[in-house]
Amino acid sequence: MVAALSGEPLLAKQTERERRTAENEQLHLALIAVLIGIPELDRERLSLAAAPVDASLRVPADSATQTRSWQVYEAALRAAAIWWPAHRAGARMAEKELAGKAFRDTKAWTEAKRHAFSYLVKLPFDQAVDEADVAIKLSGPLVWKTEETIADAAGVAPWIAVPARGVRSLGEVECKAIGIFVVENTEAFEKVCMTPGIPERWLCVWLQGNPSTRLLDFLKGLDLPVAAWCDLDAYGVRMIANLEHSLDRPVTPVGMSVELWRAGTKRLQTEEQLAKARAVAVQAESQGPASVRALAAAIAETGDCCEHETLYPEVLPTLDATLRALEQSWPWERWGNI
Repeated sequence: MVAALSGEPLLAKQTERERRTAENEQLHLALIAVLIGIPELDRERLSLAAAPVDASLRVPADSATQTRSWQVYEAALRAAAIWWPAHRAGARMAEKELAGKAFRDTKAWTEAKRHAFSYLVKLPFDQAVDEADVAIKLSGPLVWKTEETIADAAGVAPWIAVPARGVRSLGEVECKAIGIFVVENTEAFEKVCMTPGIPERWLCVWLQGNPSTRLLDFLKGLDLPVAAWCDLDAYGVRMIANLEHSLDRPVTPVGMSVELWRAGTKRLQTEEQLAKARAVAVQAESQGPASVRALAAAIAETGDCCEHETLYPEVLPTLDATLRALEQSWPWERWGNI
């Protein structure tokens, strides 16, 4: 109480605010300097210069980036400041080239940064920069062909890889699968591809751990029901929710029951990792799809992760039967004649 009456805690807080405000002023000035001489970004520069600076970093309300995140805003501006002069000179930039120059980290792009950058340069991201194509690993009744067959996903064991951009822009794809079965991790995906009965009926697709935009575009172009087998953790649950949002259709989790999670081998994690997982699970429990809320609620208690590679004996022997039962339960009128 004496300390409070003497004003010492108040003075400490005031000093901390002053320190953060001074740091933010330097960040503002540094970002404004990056934008000088880029006429296409004059409006952003003037808005930033006019914005008040205090202990919290705030994006100007009229920014074209359409984000409230300072981290996303700053990244988009820095990338656009490099992109515009190159674009005016008629030069194309590659995705990682631009990230390396703007962020000093070629892997620093996120979807939020891509969107904000696209608003600044007034072009879709894949038209503004050259993206390296990604390989889609798959197995099942799908054929990619022009006048002749280029790739037959049913004719190669255990799987085949096709370029995400190429398969959508050259020739045509014929898919006679009853559904799409996506698997998060590569080893589990290969096990599924080698399970009799499944790749004969389902298009099995490796989810790449964290699916790329191009993979999602490929899946979205196939008007088929989707099932997924992911890690039984907060991030696997979130992946189901993200897939549903990206594909604009329900995604049925398979091999992801609460019972399997409770009985499964748990991955070693630090207290910090467990706390982060609990927070993600709590959000999924309240906002995620109904199909994963029970699992999210269980994970929210501890944050524990059960990787799906540890569940081969429990899941793989009955996986074909599980998928056949799922086929019988789907509302096929949603998908027309498959």
